[in-house]
Amino acid sequence: MAGLRAVLGFLNSVKATDIRVETIAPGPTVTNESIISFPGSTDASTALLVEFSSGVIVSICEIEDIQSIALVDSTGQIPAALKAALDASISQTTGLCNCCESALQELFKSKIGSNVSKIATNKNNVLPSSGNKVVLAIGSGVALILLPNGKDGAVVNLCKVSSVTFS
Repeated sequence: MAGLRAVLGFLNSVKATDIRVETIAPGPTVTNESIISFPGSTDASTALLVEFSSGVIVSICEIEDIQSIALVDSTGQIPAALKAALDASISQTTGLCNCCESALQELFKSKIGSNVSKIATNKNNVLPSSGNKVVLAIGSGVALILLPNGKDGAVVNLCKVSSVTFS
């Protein structure tokens, strides 16, 4: 969860207002919202819950992906502060789920700069089905993907990934 916490902390610090969160529940849980707080925690670094501007509180453990324009800069690259947070999260391996998350993390690390055509989770394909999606970076248990429009990013929780296809 350290990677998800790093992303949520970054989005909170830049006051992102377009956050979209997909969980294992049907339909998007959060659309075009900002982060209000981390109930039960003083900040994102120890959070298990995140509260959004609509009042919805989401369990970080159940997040499949997070999307926001703030996850990439105007050139389609990862912002330095987010890259630093993701890099720092890699040393925090506690909290990796008991699945193939660490193997997927290494796979995505080897594919930084490559196109990914499909990432299947409980919701099937959590990313747009057409266009190039580029792996920009990894964090502890997460991968940051540049979406086809070249200006939005998505962070995928690798614990929820059932299959992936690179093109």
